[in-house]
Amino acid sequence: MKRVNLLICVAAGLALGYCTTNPAHAQEFAPAERAAYIGMQAATLVDWAQTRDIARRPDQFKEANPLIGDHPSVGRVNTFMASRLVVQHLAAVALPPGYRLPVMGTLTGVYTAIVMRNHRMQVDQDYGNDKAQHAIAGAAIGSIVTALTKSPAKGCAAGAAAGVLKEAYDRSHGKPASLPDALVTAAGGCAAAYLTGWTFGPGRVTYSREF
Repeated sequence: MKRVNLLICVAAGLALGYCTTNPAHAQEFAPAERAAYIGMQAATLVDWAQTRDIARRPDQFKEANPLIGDHPSVGRVNTFMASRLVVQHLAAVALPPGYRLPVMGTLTGVYTAIVMRNHRMQVDQDYGNDKAQHAIAGAAIGSIVTALTKSPAKGCAAGAAAGVLKEAYDRSHGKPASLPDALVTAAGGCAAAYLTGWTFGPGRVTYSREF
């Protein structure tokens, strides 16, 4: 189960990067639209993690989303949230340019409000095991920096730096620093930065750094 959680979280992080850097789609987005898209998908990832925690504690919380029920299983949460990421991406690409920013901006605000409400209710974020948390954090950082700078090298470096800084922070606050955790964070960042430029199609595989 821990390996499944890890794969789910890494895949979600890579999906975020793919949808923001894939040349088949990102070049059609204006800078403000791309920022709104990143905010929408990032808020969905946090909501996903919080909903997983709600599912694991049915004696304390009741899920408010009627589409998955009052007490969904973690598997059902994973399926629903992964589908939501895909649907949101397809809808964002399909929307006319004049509608993208208001729609994605509104969804980002709604999702952020839900996340903040859950936080006030003391709902935790369940990304799976500890290594999964580091992998998805690195992947999210790597993909976002790559999208903003148009440089996979900078995205990779940002993910690696985040891993090192996190462990340095832990050590400065009396917690043990972990080299494996730093390496997993860096690996997630570099994978998202470099793999998200690949485009797969019928009979062809291409790579581009254009946005």
